[in-house]
Amino acid sequence: MLDILTQVLAACIVSNAIAVLMPSWRALLVATLIVVLLTAFDGIRHWWSPASDRCHSTCTLNDLLAIPLLPIARAGFLTGAAIRALTFLPHAQRLSSRAIIMILVAGGPIAIAIVLFAPDVVFWHPPRLG
Repeated sequence: MLDILTQVLAACIVSNAIAVLMPSWRALLVATLIVVLLTAFDGIRHWWSPASDRCHSTCTLNDLLAIPLLPIARAGFLTGAAIRALTFLPHAQRLSSRAIIMILVAGGPIAIAIVLFAPDVVFWHPPRLG
């Protein structure tokens, strides 16, 4: 059985790799729009649902590990999508394939750092009504 830290890292890295390995900017755009729409629907559902004991204003590492891995995977994917989008820019296409691979690999730790050091960003939800 995998421990919690391994599951968190795996969710973050695998979702980041999915975004980084997108073959074209169109595929990346479609996948990113799907993730953003699902995030918006989740935000609307959270906004209208009754209060729960989820992480709201401040998160600690214990709060981070007590909730599902979906927001962590979403953060990894969106970070990977941002890094991959940089490599699709016109002036980035003049870079060698070795340099682009180095950029994509170096972007992986950024997703992990966001999840570990800024959990409030990962688990942000809109304020509730009333």
